[in-house]
Amino acid sequence: MLGQGTVIADGSGLSPRHRISPRSLVQVIRTAATDFDSGPEFLASLPHGGLDGTLEDRIKNGAKVRAKTGHLRHVAALSGVVRSDSGRRIAFSVLVNGGRGGRVAVDNAIDAFVSQIASDSAPASSEDAGLARLEP
Repeated sequence: MLGQGTVIADGSGLSPRHRISPRSLVQVIRTAATDFDSGPEFLASLPHGGLDGTLEDRIKNGAKVRAKTGHLRHVAALSGVVRSDSGRRIAFSVLVNGGRGGRVAVDNAIDAFVSQIASDSAPASSEDAGLARLEP
């Protein structure tokens, strides 16, 4: 399931040797979210944008987002599922390495990108952008 070039060096998620693409993360999210037995629990385990967990103070514009955040020094990530204005569920992954402007600026840019997906003005599926529809 994980794409070519993926390296998981240890279980901590903190190793600088880890290598994974947004495309690979979207594949994992898509598979987990659409699994009949565990999909609902998987989605429910992710923080809800603007409401709880690490997304409580983010994505407060009404976009329906469930996602996992990640931060290390000069690294930020947000990967999960967004429900678009037309009702499509879209898996996404944004990984920023060496972003400029500080953590808040990078998070704001990521949130704006995810909100754009929710507004139906982004493509429904683009492997290069780390997006994929959950439903066929």
